[in-house]
Amino acid sequence: MVAAMSAAIYLDTVAAEVAGAFASHGIDCLLLKGPAMQAAFYRPGEFRPYGDVDLLVERHELERAGEVLQSLGFYERLVRSANVDTHVASSAWDRPHPDAAIVDLHRSFYGVVNADALWRGLTADSPHLVVGGAPVRVPSKTGLALIAVLHAATAQAGHARPIEDLRRAAELLELDEWRLVGEKLRDVGALALAVATLREFGHAEIANAIATGSVPSAEVLAARGVNGSGRLLLLLRTSSWTHRLRLIARTLWPTAAYMRWLAVNAGREPRAIAIERAVRTLRMLAHSVLLVKAAYQVRVTSRRRLR
Repeated sequence: MVAAMSAAIYLDTVAAEVAGAFASHGIDCLLLKGPAMQAAFYRPGEFRPYGDVDLLVERHELERAGEVLQSLGFYERLVRSANVDTHVASSAWDRPHPDAAIVDLHRSFYGVVNADALWRGLTADSPHLVVGGAPVRVPSKTGLALIAVLHAATAQAGHARPIEDLRRAAELLELDEWRLVGEKLRDVGALALAVATLREFGHAEIANAIATGSVPSAEVLAARGVNGSGRLLLLLRTSSWTHRLRLIARTLWPTAAYMRWLAVNAGREPRAIAIERAVRTLRMLAHSVLLVKAAYQVRVTSRRRLR
């Protein structure tokens, strides 16, 4: 616990440093999690551990923000151009010295369709919080509740922190406040995912309060239950077949840079890249039947709601 608290204190100074550097270059940012979640949903004296700094910037400021991070000694773990999905919501930036630190630079968040609406919704009523001895902008409680529910949607077995954040947000916010969260979720295109997540983790009353209609099981399947579902939903929402084919191709046959990144992070030698590609392709093919079924069901249920 002492080590985790020491790491959090150091990360707070990093957050203040990076936010200050962004401000000096005219770049606005929001601190999404970490001390912001702790201040909003945890009682005084309680500690919420965190291992990185999550900062959101406007989509068009992403490149400049990356340049600022580079000037501070950070390097991008995997450049966006080498990623399978160029629509990734964030990219990790590492700095090994003087002490190891990670900044997760967000242009969006998991499940969000409209990144610009997310920025507008979170900054409309964003207060300042003293972090690392400096004031840093953070989302309001309703904005943090939005982040909490979408973060919980990514929760895997053994990863309890997002679920605990959501539980605390559910206890602290009134239903009227959750309805405001629902409006923001609707604006960013993540309402169905949020409703499914709330129901899954036992917050059906809140889910019913913000839902505008029933969430079909196929949509829940596509959003939560199938490996590769994030790209499936992106395929469904993409209007251009050129972009769809490019996404499919990059998923089944990623770039060498992306596979090298996977090999390094998986502890394998770069010469294993060909094997990694083959394994990834086989995994995607193994799930292809479920993905096609989910896509068809989502399309059918969406048509029914339009009638």
